[in-house]
Amino acid sequence: MQAVQSNENVLLEKTLGSSEPFTAQVKSVELRPKGFYKACLSVGTRTMDAALASQLSELVQAGQVKTGSTIKVKAYTVAHKDEANVLLSVTDVEVLSSGAGVVPLGDATASINLHTPATKSSGAARKLETPPEPSPSEEPAAKYSKTPQGAVPRPASNHTPPTPSQSTPSISNQTRGLVPFSFLNPYNADQACKAKVCKKFPLRHLNSSKKLVMEFVDGEGTQIQGTFWRDAAEKYDEQMREGAVYILRKFQVKPANKQYSTVMNDYELHFSDKSVVEEFADQSAAETMAAGVHIVPIPKLSHYISRKAPVDVMGVVTGMGDTSTIRRKSDMSEFTKRDLTITDKSCKTVQLTLWGDLAVASEGEVVEGMVVQATACKVGDYNGCSLSTLSRSQVTYNPNSPAAAELSNWWQAEGQSATLMPISEAPSKSPGGGEATNNRNQLHLLEAATRQPVPEEGARPTYHNVLCVSMYINPDQTMYYLANPQTGKKVVEHEGQYQDSDGKIIDTASYRYVMQLKAADLSGPAYISCFNEQAEMVLGTSADHLAELRAKDEAAYKAHLAGAQWCEWRMTVQTKGQEYKGERRLRHQAFALRPVHFAEDGHRLLEAIHSYAL
Repeated sequence: MQAVQSNENVLLEKTLGSSEPFTAQVKSVELRPKGFYKACLSVGTRTMDAALASQLSELVQAGQVKTGSTIKVKAYTVAHKDEANVLLSVTDVEVLSSGAGVVPLGDATASINLHTPATKSSGAARKLETPPEPSPSEEPAAKYSKTPQGAVPRPASNHTPPTPSQSTPSISNQTRGLVPFSFLNPYNADQACKAKVCKKFPLRHLNSSKKLVMEFVDGEGTQIQGTFWRDAAEKYDEQMREGAVYILRKFQVKPANKQYSTVMNDYELHFSDKSVVEEFADQSAAETMAAGVHIVPIPKLSHYISRKAPVDVMGVVTGMGDTSTIRRKSDMSEFTKRDLTITDKSCKTVQLTLWGDLAVASEGEVVEGMVVQATACKVGDYNGCSLSTLSRSQVTYNPNSPAAAELSNWWQAEGQSATLMPISEAPSKSPGGGEATNNRNQLHLLEAATRQPVPEEGARPTYHNVLCVSMYINPDQTMYYLANPQTGKKVVEHEGQYQDSDGKIIDTASYRYVMQLKAADLSGPAYISCFNEQAEMVLGTSADHLAELRAKDEAAYKAHLAGAQWCEWRMTVQTKGQEYKGERRLRHQAFALRPVHFAEDGHRLLEAIHSYAL
């Protein structure tokens, strides 16, 4: 029995080390809080945990992968492995049987083998001890068993590793263990992907460092931005080219900075000197790798004004301007442009400016009432909100897609007789039932305040009523300051008295709040400044009392702040531009707030629901 278990473990270790497919039985399946399924797999006497990719959720929901199912794990990566535990990230399985019972652990006679049929004879145990001779394509993986997980094994040689001046990257045909971009997570350092370079930006020199930015797309059409740093930037700037397919390994996955990211993805990749990039052997795979189209409704375009990432739009042409030529002042070069006005089912219109060849190609091609789809467009604040094509933009007239057909049918049935309004003049209704205007009586999402363009100096502040939750109050921040009780001005102690900035001497001073609160609603978080009156409502006590509590008991002070978290508030957020270290940015302040009146809020939601009734 022990010999069988030991040999099974040896074969399992070799299989996992080379990413070979293996057969296992599902002991249990559970839905994790983050939305993915986690399965416990039984392989003979061994068990391991497996995180199932999103594309495998359908198999679980359909009842094919369940407790007792027998599956063949075809594509996976080893996320974690030690003597006690193994964690896999599984991206492809084949269901062999969905009706078997669970094999009891420790029952070697009923255990599921990896590649060879199980028998009860001692000869079978000896056969497991000596794995079968690998095929030529498998020899490197078997010979170099100490290769790190996810790396492509290479035979030992005296060949000097390529230097940055050598422009030919290594070639790989390894496909096992690769995951799509949609399955990447920042907590797994051993991930590998196959992707095409769809955009390569020029190498930049930043002081003593170098930076190279590329845009990748995988076989699912998901795009992600990759940034190469220092020596890796110079090396792969020479080796990699647009349109080619590569295997990417040993990179970091980080949350994307939406203000600077050039693609629509919540994450981005970072490559260092330890990263590995290999050219994929079959470059014909590039033909099937194209960025997916993600249409942004016209009413939501204003959310992307301050972002670098382009957007895809679709609309019916309601107006056309003449083709014209403009001259750039810097070098006197000429550009051709043409303005189109488009609308969608929201009856909001926006101006789409075609540049260069796209403007010329539109002559004689586009007519009113035609559906137009434009990808990779820049959202600007001209006339409040507008669109412009870029060098990589593609414009398609009457595209052959269900969404285009639906939009065309809407236009023919009711759209052409509807009242249309520019997006800058007719803000859309928010899910809370209000409009995204500067009207203080309406209700908005926090994103209406956080994603608006930064106002120019001297511009009037905007106000948004929101329903939000107090998420976090940092106990280490500057919570209060000593102030003149009459004027609120800051004072400093001077010979037993207090002096303000005007030189006025007073006998007593009191603390006033100057607190920052992290609040959030369903659209995301925001940092909001709360001054004395508003902070007293949030914390339920005066600044003098809180300062006294902090001086006596730091733990009690922190507990008091924690008790003010996760409370619901109806808040009026004032937003204005602020200069900070030479850069203008948004600054949010709690202008007014009060606890949520749930009966009143329930009536408001009912009215909002009725207003959307057809």
